[in-house]
Amino acid sequence: MVDSIRDRVLEILKTETHAGALSDKLFSPQGLLAQVAKTKEQRSELIQDPLYRQAMARFSALQRSEAARFAEELHNLPDKSPVQT
Repeated sequence: MVDSIRDRVLEILKTETHAGALSDKLFSPQGLLAQVAKTKEQRSELIQDPLYRQAMARFSALQRSEAARFAEELHNLPDKSPVQT
């Protein structure tokens, strides 16, 4: 992986706090990782790279955190169900 892209990926992993934005910046067709993995062979190599695995772990952690916050917010909503009589 090109050092300049590796450095940018590391910076995104340090600073991005939203799973969707991280995914767009790294994993989308226009993302940084797509820039270094244009062929099937390059993609096969990329998924073995420790930085790719770190990026996937960070993405998963952000997803879990966002899902937990969403579940907590739903749990804390006032009950709007109709009153049973």
